[in-house]
Amino acid sequence: MRCANSRICLLFFSNKLEYRGITMKFIYTRINDEIRIDQIEDPEAVIYVPEQFEDCPVTELGSYVLAHSSVEEIHLPPYVRKIGAYGFYECEQLKRIYCYSRVLDLGAGLFAGVPAVEYLDITEFPGERSCLKEMLTELRQTLRVQIHCYCTRMRVQQRDFADASHSKSAKSAATTVSYGIFSSENSYPCTAMIQPLRQAGRKEAGQEILKPGETKQREREQQNLDLSSEKLPEEYEARLIFPEYFEDSVENTPARIVCIETHGCGHRYRYCFAGRVFQYRGYDELFPHVQVQEKEELVTELALGRLLYPKELSEKFREQYQTYIREHWEMAGRLLIQADNMKKNHVSNLEPGKLPWLVEEVLMPRKDQCETRQPELAAEQLRNTEQNQPLQNFSAQLSTFIQIAQESGDTEMVSWLMERRHHLRAADSMQSAGAVQDAETTQNLTDDMENLMKSQPPKRKRRFEF
Repeated sequence: MRCANSRICLLFFSNKLEYRGITMKFIYTRINDEIRIDQIEDPEAVIYVPEQFEDCPVTELGSYVLAHSSVEEIHLPPYVRKIGAYGFYECEQLKRIYCYSRVLDLGAGLFAGVPAVEYLDITEFPGERSCLKEMLTELRQTLRVQIHCYCTRMRVQQRDFADASHSKSAKSAATTVSYGIFSSENSYPCTAMIQPLRQAGRKEAGQEILKPGETKQREREQQNLDLSSEKLPEEYEARLIFPEYFEDSVENTPARIVCIETHGCGHRYRYCFAGRVFQYRGYDELFPHVQVQEKEELVTELALGRLLYPKELSEKFREQYQTYIREHWEMAGRLLIQADNMKKNHVSNLEPGKLPWLVEEVLMPRKDQCETRQPELAAEQLRNTEQNQPLQNFSAQLSTFIQIAQESGDTEMVSWLMERRHHLRAADSMQSAGAVQDAETTQNLTDDMENLMKSQPPKRKRRFEF
């Protein structure tokens, strides 16, 4: 349909798209070289919204686009700026949302009847407004949020449709079926999956978004990388937990008013904003509140997430989280071991293979806990049980972790932990036999023990790595 008295041209299409063996039908509207998806017919459990149709970027999802569907996970492209009213209405199984920070226009009732959302992945563009505040306002349940910094170009992994003409099945799956407007049988829509290069130290010239249809070779992208920055990639990423909260209306009959009572500390965490900018310091200052009002498992996962991905984490609050983890070391170890065998449908901010970090960086006794201050009394103090208490506690912690790993069937981690315990006991036996004569020898033994503890842990893949 064309509007004769307007510059805006509306074209309505239906497009059947196959992505990773999944075929879905997208009904969309073309407005001024931009695409609005009005409906997704027969949606699967996991939906990757295409970056573009007919060389026009997808910038909007229409009203009721996925209403009453059984979708569980949705991935939005970087150009989407608006989601219409009741877009996810009564999507009772929707659990995970992957989007970019430019989705600033959220329609009314977007998450009405959506009680199961528990994971939100947002890629933020530096210097731009973010949709995090609006998302948190709409979602009051316990929410795990991963925030990534878009500090480089987008890596576009575009499917190659050039050889589709040689495959009859591939061509039929990508054929555009129009409603009498025009036939574009020979043009194949882009089904690119967008992923940011979450690495540190990129040039500012690499921060722009690639235009629709523009692709770069991976080798050329790698040549533009500048890895001279001392910051680790984890410092560009944050993994946060926003606890649940709910409001209850209590009637005060004599006063003829209704009082609203808020339960849970989640509302405090959702106010950690200065305008639209999230304040990590304000988030960390609320840790004493969540310790009192939430379960140990949730609080421990929150603390581990901030330590593992310390975006804008000051030294003061780092020590705060480390102190809590040392006091609740068993729960921390159990969560990290469970992350190694995490089921696909389970949501957690913890990645596999992080238990060695807990053992070596947080729980292992430091030098100042093992060395003595008076050299002349070194041998006598090392034979004292109280002086060796940190090492004995550390050995007991390793034994507990071994038992937990055995119960979960994590044989690789059991082997790694048993090796650490063996080195620790060997160093302790040397001390108890009277091998240490002075403070200098004590320092050397402590250094040797730390060198033995630092070996390569078993490698694990990230849970959401493709």
